[in-house]
Amino acid sequence: MSAVTSTASRDVAGDAAPYLAAGQIFLDLNSVSPETRRGNALLIEASGASYVEAAVMAPVPPQRLRVPMLLGGPRAAELAPALNALGLNVEAVAATGTGGCRTT
Repeated sequence: MSAVTSTASRDVAGDAAPYLAAGQIFLDLNSVSPETRRGNALLIEASGASYVEAAVMAPVPPQRLRVPMLLGGPRAAELAPALNALGLNVEAVAATGTGGCRTT
């Protein structure tokens, strides 16, 4: 799960990718441009892992973990129930990510 500043987003995806493998999911919570998300997805997917993006739909305080989030990506529908079971408030809305990120 990546939740960093927008300027660090690409570096974090690149640094994480070598440690990821097929079957794992990288959840990107960062507020970045579609171009940056596409680049992050390519970095993660090159490792064999899946990239899922999250759009945070309201200010985090006061809801904190319960802030509504929308998920997009090839494994978003699979990830949503697991995150909701942990107390998050997510909904899978797309099988592809922002700007049509490719699926693996």
